[in-house]
Amino acid sequence: MRRKLIGVISTQTAFSEQSDIIRGIIAEAFVHNTDIAVISNIYHPAYDDFALNAENDIYRLLLSPDLDALILITEPFADPAQRSRIAELIRIRPEIPMVAVGSDVSRFDLPNCLMLNTSDENDIADVTAHLIAGHGFTEIDILTGPDTMTVSHHRVAGYRRALEQNGIPFDESRVIYGDFWLNSGQMLAEQYLSGRRRMPQAVVCTNDYMAFGLIDTLSKANVRIPEELTVIGYEYAQARHLHKPILTTYQRNRPALGKAAVQILLHKLREGVYSSFSPPQGTVIPGNTCACGVCAPAFTEELEAVRARADNELLHLHSRLELRLIEAKSMEDFRLAFIGQEFLLRNVQEMHLCLYANWYTEEEPRENVVSYPVYSETHESQSRIFPFAALREIIGKCRHPAAYFYTPLFFSDHPRGYVVLRYDIPTTYDPVFRNWVKAVYNALEFLRMKNDIQSLLACQNLSEYHDTLTGLFNRKGFSHALHLEIGEKKPSVFCICLQTGLRHDRLALESKLPESAAAKSLAQILNLIGRERLVTARISDQRYVLAAINLPKQMQRVLTDRLHALLLRDADCFRMNGVSGYAVVTHETPVYQSSTALLQAVEQAMEEQLIRLHGISQSAHFEAFCSARDLVYALGQPVQDIAVLCRSFTFSDGHFRRMYKAMFGLSFHQDVIRRRVLHSIALLITTELDLSAVCQRCGYENYSYFMSQFHAFTGMTPNQYRRIISAHT
Repeated sequence: MRRKLIGVISTQTAFSEQSDIIRGIIAEAFVHNTDIAVISNIYHPAYDDFALNAENDIYRLLLSPDLDALILITEPFADPAQRSRIAELIRIRPEIPMVAVGSDVSRFDLPNCLMLNTSDENDIADVTAHLIAGHGFTEIDILTGPDTMTVSHHRVAGYRRALEQNGIPFDESRVIYGDFWLNSGQMLAEQYLSGRRRMPQAVVCTNDYMAFGLIDTLSKANVRIPEELTVIGYEYAQARHLHKPILTTYQRNRPALGKAAVQILLHKLREGVYSSFSPPQGTVIPGNTCACGVCAPAFTEELEAVRARADNELLHLHSRLELRLIEAKSMEDFRLAFIGQEFLLRNVQEMHLCLYANWYTEEEPRENVVSYPVYSETHESQSRIFPFAALREIIGKCRHPAAYFYTPLFFSDHPRGYVVLRYDIPTTYDPVFRNWVKAVYNALEFLRMKNDIQSLLACQNLSEYHDTLTGLFNRKGFSHALHLEIGEKKPSVFCICLQTGLRHDRLALESKLPESAAAKSLAQILNLIGRERLVTARISDQRYVLAAINLPKQMQRVLTDRLHALLLRDADCFRMNGVSGYAVVTHETPVYQSSTALLQAVEQAMEEQLIRLHGISQSAHFEAFCSARDLVYALGQPVQDIAVLCRSFTFSDGHFRRMYKAMFGLSFHQDVIRRRVLHSIALLITTELDLSAVCQRCGYENYSYFMSQFHAFTGMTPNQYRRIISAHT
């Protein structure tokens, strides 16, 4: 019987607050023979969601069918857009039980989700009672978070309750709102020092960072703590060794929260209902900012943890792992570079690199990963491919329950996959793990770039038949492929020549990227058309040819119209060329002699066409008319009325029509029909829409009128056109 698998959704996993909860989750899961999958990004979530897009790809694992339940750790998700994205993913999984651990934050108001948290009100009541009962104070200020946050008011409510239970009147003026960060404590200290606010006997700071800002500033001003002012913090951020005097604080019982989450979920899976929950009580951690004094054993344990992290940082600093990874020339080299560097991942029993099957490209989709085992008990080295969210391909293979941490691998805004770490004890990675991950994905990008350069060099030096940008045949490849297709026969050969880039300056640097994008899009168009055993090639930067053998006259027209239709429909090609920025000529050789003769004939026809177009382009109004024509053909826009277009010129309607026909060889009315019919042809080629939908999308209100114009343009009905395309595909 397979073990249950609970997913944990987190961020900032290395921080003490999340680590405490996760350790409690893992410890309780092990008691109940349950596996844990911690799914977390690696960077700080205070960045906006756009900056985290690539690493947030890891949260798609929430959709894994292998998960039996989910635990969401809410508080560290600071960015609202990030919370919304995760909430959307969770809502897709209404069938599995879920609990949210931490404060109830906006956009995490999820249906069928049980909220678990310690009681901020009870905790701060305990803190305040410690100052009253333990030290006899009656003048106590409280520094809480922003006035706009519910949690800030919950903490003030606990402070007020403790005062009133001990007969001390609540004074609203003693409540100071901050922002949960160091500067709030610094600002309060300056108010005390300047006399703008009377210094009390004690201050309750509702998190440690505000307390650190307060005691650091007062200590620099020679205020004696705790003799002149007692300060107590909250949340135990485990950074007390960096501040003087050592802070007295309060530790929320986060491990108990994690344990309760597992117990409640397993009860829900067994019995169908959530079990009851009571917020666990925390404890005061004594320090030198109150008269209690530091508890030596507890502080020694803190320092030992700090030293362990420092030692780990030193190991990473002097490790040669990144250099070894960068030197890798293949994925096998890359995998082997980790061997001997296991000490960098403390307590890790197993590690897998799971990269998208096409990680070294920018292509979609990203559905399958290739898993490379790096550290494993069985010394497995064979890579495996499986779906992105198939968690059980790795989880549950060992004989005992374990915790698996899923961390994204990415570069810039490109997801590359993820790394999986297995722990057999209740622990998490520490903050220096981020450096390890950065070394891995930077080296992966270096390997990808080396591969790209090698591929480019190989194409230039070894692939004498292909164009490196588009993958189409080059001039030599066209001749070779046509010769193989024809053999010893002497058939008729129909050839189309396409010239692009007639309306832009090819020497302008800003045109290079759009030009490359248009070339790649055009290659896709030619490949789509080329399903009828056409030979397609890019014979120069801006010139393309298509050749077909023994193609009937009707299909020659169909082929040419299809090319125009797809060119005008493609965004990159239209952006680069518009309607009048390319030229198309055709040539048929009744008896094929050679590819050289064929290309000479069709290119001669193209040169004659270019000379004619060049003469037309010398008109003072040519560019303006081209822009007007582009408006007529723009997809997603209604066909422009001629009266609207005429307003851009000083011409009458009749003069505009005459000049339009002189420049483009057909009247404005005929061009509008051409635009609509070519659009319908593109839809017939690329979609399975029924004819009424095609008619509507092309701007026709009358179906019969559409049929009539389509037949007049093509000589066929749309159904006949679709059938003849299918017959030759």
